[in-house]
Amino acid sequence: MKKERGFTFVLALISVIIIGISITSAVSLWSTSLKREKETEMLYRLDKVRMALANYRKKYNRYPSHLEELLVDKYVRTSCLIDPVTTQEWVPVIASYTEGMGIKDVHSSSEEIAIKLKGNNKAKHSEF
Repeated sequence: MKKERGFTFVLALISVIIIGISITSAVSLWSTSLKREKETEMLYRLDKVRMALANYRKKYNRYPSHLEELLVDKYVRTSCLIDPVTTQEWVPVIASYTEGMGIKDVHSSSEEIAIKLKGNNKAKHSEF
């Protein structure tokens, strides 16, 4: 009788361990999937803002001094001005005096290592 209790306890313990490992794996996969989605959205928004900056430059022959200027002529939607990874505004890259000043590009303020951006697995979000 005592041997059966010990056997049942060991089986229950093994079951709990297997369930724990399964839950840990599922959470890890979910976290990675969520990060991939945010990175995909980040690249999409980044592309939209960069195209808007180029179109603004073509039309006005200068860079905008604020990202909000892109909203005036509806170059981008308001949501595109927010980095989905950090949920903050993009970090502006200011053009030099010879380029005409203003915002010529943007990038993320995140220092996380990207899962996969532009084929470089070791790139940081702030490099794009």
